[in-house]
Amino acid sequence: MHTATDEGDTTYFLLHQLAVIRQAIENLHAYLAHAAKERKNTEQRLAASQALRSQVNHRQVALITHALKHPREKYFVGAHQRTHGVVYQTARTDLLKLASLGLLNQGRSGRAFHFTAPDDLKDRIAAFTLKGKT
Repeated sequence: MHTATDEGDTTYFLLHQLAVIRQAIENLHAYLAHAAKERKNTEQRLAASQALRSQVNHRQVALITHALKHPREKYFVGAHQRTHGVVYQTARTDLLKLASLGLLNQGRSGRAFHFTAPDDLKDRIAAFTLKGKT
């Protein structure tokens, strides 16, 4: 409206758009800071359990991090394989290991296995730390 009443001066429009862009950048920075904090918290939970940390690799840590945010999420070997750029057997071994540690539940979808993040994953990690499982 200011542009129309001020002889077509687009300064008002540009200032508004720059404010919108600035807000979007601030929101992105806040989101990235929150995501980094979440990842750090997960790393600290895992680091607290030396027994657990010594048994999982970086791919499994990434999956656990995602699973903590998404309880009941289903994970498939093929998706894990593509996400991390590994061969099928490595992806399968990663998921089976997490299931054997009790950090994922294993099930079937037709002929394919799927792995589900339990609702109480944080508690399972904490219990793992307290028990000192190996």
